[in-house]
Amino acid sequence: MPSHPLPLPRGKALGPPASRDFAADEAVPRLQRALTRVVRLTRPRLHRPALAGVGALPLDPAAYATLLLLAERPDCRLTELAALLSVDVSTTSRQVGSLERAGLVVARRDDVDQRVRRLALSPAGSALLTAARSAREEALFGYLAGWEAVDVAALASLLERLAESLGERAGLELEEAT
Repeated sequence: MPSHPLPLPRGKALGPPASRDFAADEAVPRLQRALTRVVRLTRPRLHRPALAGVGALPLDPAAYATLLLLAERPDCRLTELAALLSVDVSTTSRQVGSLERAGLVVARRDDVDQRVRRLALSPAGSALLTAARSAREEALFGYLAGWEAVDVAALASLLERLAESLGERAGLELEEAT
């Protein structure tokens, strides 16, 4: 039996403020506080200690996010990557430049439009990302020790759903980002 205190309602979507129900009015502020706390607590715990021994260079959160997206979207354009990261193209260009100099990302000119750079992980970048993912997963296993498997699965499903909603609201659905 799941250990979460409230049942997970299904099929009831939140609408405009006038149609919100009381349970959502109480739950949304709790969710906001919990997400803020999770981000604050996981940033140093998942990125620094878990990745300290991974690879020859430190992998900061921005570099990890960049490598992760390039693994999911090989051969993407710099502008597409910037949109997916929700940052300015100049910021993405600097990040990609650092990763290129470190040998983790390769760039090539587009066959059709020579002004366009296509980006992909190098073998070293792929290996580092695999090691970083493993380190992060091991850290998460430690944080979730004592949780029931059904609770971990429910949390994963709900966070995936939230990420999907956030992507839709931001206009960054993967199909539309190209």
